[in-house]
Order: sequence, then structure tokens, then C-alpha cells
Amino acid sequence: MAQQKVQADRTGRVGVKLLRMLTPIAGIVVFLAIWQAGVMLSGVPAYLLPAPTEIAQTFVDELPRLLRHGWVTTDEMLLGYLLAVAIAIPLAIAITSSQRFDEFVMPTCPRSRLHRCSWFGLGLGRCRRSSSLS
Repeated sequence: MAQQKVQADRTGRVGVKLLRMLTPIAGIVVFLAIWQAGVMLSGVPAYLLPAPTEIAQTFVDELPRLLRHGWVTTDEMLLGYLLAVAIAIPLAIAITSSQRFDEFVMPTCPRSRLHRCSWFGLGLGRCRRSSSLS
């Protein structure tokens, strides 16, 4: 009897896991079916709203070209990233190693003795005030 209860618990857990996996898939299938039916019944031109089947067929037909251009894009992205790292790491080492180089490279704000301005990122256009403002 105890084994039957354990087996029932396992079956119930498997059913819940399966339901959790199938619910999103069912939602996507229903969405695509409504989209397909809506395009077919409304007569909307394909250049405004293509049917999901047309999109899938075009994707399959153009897959070799998409892969070729996707590889070019990936290659350029990786080369750009490697170039950025190759420049940024030596520059960061030089800035942190030499006070003179730090003062030469880092921009300063000319008004009100504002200490440093950031070049990129979240602090764009913001400056830290030095503790000795006059």
C-alpha cells in the first residue's frame, strides 16, 4: 500500500511537470492558429501581415543565406569585442599603474573644480565633485 502511494505521488509529480512544460507550448500553438486564421479570414495583404506558414516557408527557403549573413555578423561582433578587450585591458593597467598617465588620459571638468567626468556608460555627462570645492 505504501508503494502504491509513492507510485501515485511520482505519477502526480510527473503529470504536473508535463503540464508545466506543455502549457506554454499549447499557448504558442493557439496563438499561431489564431494568427493564421485571422490572416486567412481577413484578407490582409501579406506585406502587411504575413501568415505564420508563409514566414516559416520563407525562413526555410532563405536558411542558407541567413546562416551565411549570421556568421558574418557573429564574426564582426566577436572581432569587435576582442579588439575592445585588447585595448581596454592594457589601458586600464596603464591608468591604474601611473598617476601621470591617469591625469593625461582621464578628462577633467574645467568649471567649479569638478574632479572627474566619465566618458561612457551610466555616468555619461555626470561629474564627481572633489572634496575641496572653493
